[in-house]
Parts: sequence; structure tokens; C-alpha cells
Amino acid sequence: MKQFVLHNFKTILWTIVVVGVCVVPGNEIPSPPIINIPHLDKIVHAGLYFILTVFSVKSFSRQKLVPILNQKPYQSAFVYAVVLGVIVELVQHYFIPTRSGDILDALANSTGSLLAILILKKWKLSFIR
Repeated sequence: MKQFVLHNFKTILWTIVVVGVCVVPGNEIPSPPIINIPHLDKIVHAGLYFILTVFSVKSFSRQKLVPILNQKPYQSAFVYAVVLGVIVELVQHYFIPTRSGDILDALANSTGSLLAILILKKWKLSFIR
């Protein structure tokens, strides 16, 4: 188990960051006064899940404790990111005051994850395997 945690440390840590950011009550999120980019929140969602997927693919491909993660790191990372994104949106909707789950946020999460997979596969980045 220690080996699993060591191989997946960045993924575990980034998952904690993503969940932590996404469960902050809406009234506690500062709104940047200068930045006025349409759909900035969707870009942030995609970015968070892009990074999560990159970390996941790397760590899943190197660990040996759970064979399916090692054998199919791209698919496993994508499923992990999508499921996490949907669960976070449901938690926001049902349990976080002043937050509401948004299907478009879940779609942005999935898009960020898919983009990471496509880029990793396209450039066959050396850290995989």
C-alpha cells in the first residue's frame, strides 16, 4: 500500500486540491475584479481536470498494485476524472450551501481530461511507461 501511495502521491494530492476548491461555499469564493473572461469558471474546471489526468496517467502507468490502472492508464485516468467530476458536482448540488451542481461544469471537467489524454497520446510523452 505504501508503494501505491508513493506512486500516486501527486494524483492523491491534486485530487485533494480539486475537491477542496470545489466544495468551498460559493459565498467564500473571491471574484476577481479585474478579470472579465466569459466562462472563466469552465476554463478553470478544464484546467484542474487536465492536470489531474496528466498526474493520473503518469502515476497509474507506474504503479503495480492495481493491475488495471497499470495496463490501461489512459482509460483509467479518464474514468477516474469523469467520475470524480460528476461526484463533485452532485456534492455541490446537494450538500454545499450557496453552490449548485452544474452539468456544464462536469462537461468542462471531462473536456479537460479528454484534452490531456489526446495531448499525452499525440506526443507520446516520455514519462508514460
